[in-house]
Amino acid sequence: MKLDRIPVPQRKSRARSEASDRKSTAGRVDRSFACSFAELQFDNQVAGAADAPRFEISRPFLIRLLRPMFAIVRFDPAWYQAAYPDINAACRAGALTDLKGHYCEFGFFEHRLPCFVRVDETFYVTEYPDIGIAISEGRLASAQWHFETFGFREGRLPSRGWRFSDLLLDDPIAPR
Repeated sequence: MKLDRIPVPQRKSRARSEASDRKSTAGRVDRSFACSFAELQFDNQVAGAADAPRFEISRPFLIRLLRPMFAIVRFDPAWYQAAYPDINAACRAGALTDLKGHYCEFGFFEHRLPCFVRVDETFYVTEYPDIGIAISEGRLASAQWHFETFGFREGRLPSRGWRFSDLLLDDPIAPR
């Protein structure tokens, strides 16, 4: 008998609610995140065989995995709103009130910056000569403008050695 033909008993989903995911007391480890690979598959959070080289994961599960990073990313709501006209319009219309929530749910995946990142203009135009040419021809305003508008989503660096991890708070416990 082939193993893949053995019926799997149905059970209720162990999917955890967002509220229970966030619930933890200071100084205690949040254990609501712990589960087996089988539970993740059953809850449709992960798709793929255990021995597969790649898996598909659900967007809510990925956001859950990234939550610890989102908690310590340097986020400037005033800059975020001013930098993105669609965000500004949504805020003015009252459709968007939680800017950090938007960044975590959508902005990160849309390649939006969470805060101002200073571009080393000399490095940028040297590293990316096409940008230097476009600036000298008047087709681009500046290296800073290019990075914020296109460069970040294209994977260009604002300065030598820059990493996204440079945007993490040095002291995540300090008041923000």
